Amino acid sequence: MSISRGTARPVPRWAEWAARAVPWLVLPSGLWRIALGLGVPVGFTGELARLFHGPGWITPYVIALTALAEAAALLTLGLVRRWGEVLPRWVPWFGGRAVPVGLAVTVAALGVLALTALAVPTVAAWNGPQNMGDPDAPQGLAGAVMTACYAPQLAWPPLLAVVTYAYWRRRRGEGQSAVGKP
Repeated sequence: MSISRGTARPVPRWAEWAARAVPWLVLPSGLWRIALGLGVPVGFTGELARLFHGPGWITPYVIALTALAEAAALLTLGLVRRWGEVLPRWVPWFGGRAVPVGLAVTVAALGVLALTALAVPTVAAWNGPQNMGDPDAPQGLAGAVMTACYAPQLAWPPLLAVVTYAYWRRRRGEGQSAVGKP
């Protein structure tokens, strides 16, 4: 079954749900980072506790990182909404113009590649000496909470990939002439 949110062609329900899930999957890690930046004890000890002590230099960094990650996650919704097909009128210079399918798909595909390139080494080294294997890193319950906050992000690259595929399938052929179409 498909649904339409003002899009030119209906969006598959599974693509809508996948796109909606992405910002929610990114949110727990952002909340954890902001807690760290505000000085909530999240389990770091020793040198790492001194390095990551908040509030301090880390506070604006984690807030900006969280805002950037959440904004990027929210862009996934553009692949299932009208504003992913035609830019809103309030966008300077380009408002009201159609979003080129190839551009949207290329940017989203590069996002999938970048997220995968970040996720694979992170997962591979999660318990390594520079990460959770560091004795000053959160351990026990604090380590489990941190892992639970970051683990959902692993679904981001595959969800973005399938939503990008759905966008491409739905919009392919737009802007081409009818001549030469099979």
